[in-house]
Amino acid sequence: MGARPGPVLAIRADIDGGVLSMVGLVRSATANPLDPNLGHQVIGYRYEEAASRVTLGVYDPNHPGDDGVTVGFDVGSGGELSLRQSTGEPLLGLLHLPWREARQPSTEA
Repeated sequence: MGARPGPVLAIRADIDGGVLSMVGLVRSATANPLDPNLGHQVIGYRYEEAASRVTLGVYDPNHPGDDGVTVGFDVGSGGELSLRQSTGEPLLGLLHLPWREARQPSTEA
C-alpha cells in the first residue's frame, strides 16, 4: 500500500521502537466534546500490514484478558478508508495520542 495515514505511521514508529502506543478511537460523530460515547482509548502493541490493510493488536480495557482485540483499516480501490474493530464496536476515527510515564513526586526534603 502507498501512503499511510499519519496516525498509523506514528503508532507503527512507537511499536517499532519498543514502546506501547496510546491510540484514541473515535466512536461517534457529535458536536458535544463531553459526550461519554465520543471516544475510547486503547494501547497498541503490535501491527500487521498487507497490500490494502493495516491491523493493530490492542489492549482494550473494555475487553480485559482478550489478546485478540484489533483495530484497523482497509483502503478501497478508490482510496477510501474503511475502519474496523474486531469487537464490532463503531469506529469512525483513529488517533495517535502522545503520553509519558507519570513520575511519583519526590518525598525527600
